[in-house]
Amino acid sequence: MTASSQATVALTTSAGVGWGNLHPNGTTVTGTSSASFTDGFSDEIQGTYSGIASATSAFGSISATAHGTLASGVLLQHFASANARFEDEMTIAGAGLSGSGFVVFTLTLTGSSAVSGNGGIEANLSLNSGSLATSIVPSGTVTTVMIPITFGTSFDLQMQLSVNSSTSFGGQSGDSNNASSATITGMEVFDPTGTLVIPPTQYTVSAASGTDYKARFTVIADYTVNTAGGVMTPTFQKSGRVSQDGVAE
Repeated sequence: MTASSQATVALTTSAGVGWGNLHPNGTTVTGTSSASFTDGFSDEIQGTYSGIASATSAFGSISATAHGTLASGVLLQHFASANARFEDEMTIAGAGLSGSGFVVFTLTLTGSSAVSGNGGIEANLSLNSGSLATSIVPSGTVTTVMIPITFGTSFDLQMQLSVNSSTSFGGQSGDSNNASSATITGMEVFDPTGTLVIPPTQYTVSAASGTDYKARFTVIADYTVNTAGGVMTPTFQKSGRVSQDGVAE
């Protein structure tokens, strides 16, 4: 990951419904913060199919849903798909923090899926180049690997989610529903030695989009330090998520 000469700030979404195997046909719409599309087909080749797809994107939070139902079909595969992505540039800086360091993000995920008959689903979630979920997105929390940064220098922050629901050809009915979301709900910063930087007031977090990630998502306070064996180890006495209205939950 390297610093960018020009900040990349973008929200991207797409949603589509279609049919076909080697050469898919259908319609896909695109948007910035949201996109949605609903369509259906009914004839002796395509079968009777209805599909709906939608996606939303905000800095730090994305979601996508795809649902398709095939009442009958002969030759073709039917699908609904949705994609959401945000791109931002983040800078972490603080007095006494210089050179290289690391950041770890915590994400809260929600995922629900249901498949019957000849249905199938697929989902993929990634942050920067690291894959966080494939096949399905589970509900719960996940942490990223240590992401290298340079204190005082901007770095790329990109998160992408794609979901797909399909009903296969073969003359069988099927239903597939796939809905997922991912939100950055916490972060930890480490110095060049891999030591956690505490308290978080030692550093600032800024973003090219103007999003205040640090204030929106995490408050960590009330640290004590264990000195057993001559090793200073931080103990987290209290931590919690801060809602977007600034109220601790």
